Amino acid sequence: WYRWQFGDGQEQSGSSLGTLSHTYSPGRYDVSLTVSNSVGAQANIIKAAYIVVKPTVLYVSTSGTHTFPFDTPAKAAHDIASAVEAAPPYDHAVVEVDAGTWEMTAQVEIDKALTVRSANGPTNTTTVVPGQVRSFYLFHPDAVVDGFTMTTSGNGNHTMNGAGAMIVQGTVTNCIIRDIVVGGRGAAIWLAGGRVVDCHIHDNRSYE
Repeated sequence: WYRWQFGDGQEQSGSSLGTLSHTYSPGRYDVSLTVSNSVGAQANIIKAAYIVVKPTVLYVSTSGTHTFPFDTPAKAAHDIASAVEAAPPYDHAVVEVDAGTWEMTAQVEIDKALTVRSANGPTNTTTVVPGQVRSFYLFHPDAVVDGFTMTTSGNGNHTMNGAGAMIVQGTVTNCIIRDIVVGGRGAAIWLAGGRVVDCHIHDNRSYE
């Protein structure tokens, strides 16, 4: 006799359920299986976080609860990097970022077919980086960053090349990249490949 508990509040029992199928919504689930025989012998196994279903649209907002898988505004991630990491490496997923000023403590690395876009455009959505950090690092041909203002904090103590974005593969589009001063090369964008499309880049300076 088999008793499956799928971790989403549903379960299924029967004598012929050695194998079965179950459909999940986005989320992370524990799975439990209990097996018993006619003489009462029983065994149980629990696999923690055994099923992970990633959504194709993820949200970032300070008003969310930062609850994986960030698939609704109410459960939105509190930082861009967490949503990017949680996005699937397929299906051309989208991370939608709410308006506001986002303090970047580490570069957001996009190594999959993923669009990171602002919900309200570049005049309402800004990434700000301190020294030794850039906003975005793109290294996938279908990586896209769309609709941000990128700038730095401080007064020129930044030494990261391409403090707005480094692009090996991918596209930065519809962005404003401004007021970046770095002690290095490529103040606003470090373009090793990929494309920059329909962006306004101004008042950036590098020095050595």
